[in-house]
Parts: sequence; C-alpha cells; structure tokens
Amino acid sequence: MAATEVSIGRLQRWLEPFLSALALGVREVHRDLFRATLLGVLRLPSPYVADVARGLGEEFGRSFWAREHRLLRFLASPKLALSRVKAAYRRLLASALPATGWVFLFADLSDLAKPHARTMAGLDWVRDGSDHPPPGEKKRIVRGYWLNEVYVDLGPGRMAPVVFDMYSLRSGETLSQTHMLLRGMEEAFELAGPRGVWVADRGFDNGRILDALLARGRHFI
Repeated sequence: MAATEVSIGRLQRWLEPFLSALALGVREVHRDLFRATLLGVLRLPSPYVADVARGLGEEFGRSFWAREHRLLRFLASPKLALSRVKAAYRRLLASALPATGWVFLFADLSDLAKPHARTMAGLDWVRDGSDHPPPGEKKRIVRGYWLNEVYVDLGPGRMAPVVFDMYSLRSGETLSQTHMLLRGMEEAFELAGPRGVWVADRGFDNGRILDALLARGRHFI
C-alpha cells in the first residue's frame, strides 16, 4: 500500500468524529456525500470540484462524470442548509473551549485576491495581501473579495476559526465593512461568552467597533 494511502486513511480516521458531528447539519440522505466531500477538500491542495469528484468512491456514481454531476447538484442544492452546518461546528468549538481562564479571539481583516477573474459575481477591489512589493511601494489593488476572519485560542498550539466570512462591498448584499466586522464580533462573543477577549490590530480601529465593545463591557486588546 502506498504511503499516501496510509496517510489518507489515518487522516480519515482522525477526522471521522469531527466530520460526523458536522454532518448532523445536513439531511441524513446526504451525510455520506457531505463527509466524503469535506475529506476531499481537506486533503487536496487545490480543491476544485472535479478533483474532489475524482476522489469520491463508486458508491457516489459509477463514472467520474456521474460523481461530478452528483457533487455539483449537491453543492448547489437549496436544501444544503449551511447555517445548520455552521451551528454544528460552533457546538464542537464550544465543547473544546478551555474550562477556565480567558478565551482569546483573534480578529483579522484579509482578502481573497482574484486578479484574473472577470465574470465572478460581485467582484470587489481589494489590496492583495499576498503581494510583496519593494520597500516603499504599496501592495497592488486587484479584483477579489474581502475576508473577515476570527480565530479562537483553544490552548497551547491549538487555534480554530470561529468566523470566516467572504464578502464584497459591490455585491449589493453587504451593508458595509463595519457591519460585517460587527456581525463577526458578535458571533465570536456568542461562542466565548463573558470570558472572551477581543484581540485585533489597527485594521479594526473603528469608532463603532470600539463603542460596541465598551457598551457591552467586553474585554479587548
């Protein structure tokens, strides 16, 4: 047996409790496909739908085309209630929080650069965080989406995402960047409770965010 097959088997066994808990957020008839899809995304460097479909077993379709078609229909289905999956994930995080002490919440405003994209829905203009210009020059402005990220500290060497929202200010669906940051902050504190400590850099130096923290008597750095 190839070493990669052994490592994938170990990864699957290690992740099985996590995947099964998340799968409770989808309809029972789709849970096996949901678990297989998540495992495929986690083990692939570039999780394109076609690559994930190639890794699915024959129980999901006799041919590659059948598996890809089934996966596309599943991902596009309005019955795939991601809010329920997110709720299942938050319950897992809540059970993993430290029993005592502060719960640190690390906030970061980032981007998903798509410099070559032209027809993707709601493309915005973002400052490419992966760009490394010469000293004195600014990072390039490219097409893409904004990312609002919040991570929770679960103990030494253990962090997990609480909020990972992709949005565009040009989509017509986002009120403002501040609205997204405030929403993410509220979701993070719902998890951490009164022990939560908000940790952010100057990208969050916003009067409305500071007012919200102070008004609710929350701890922040």
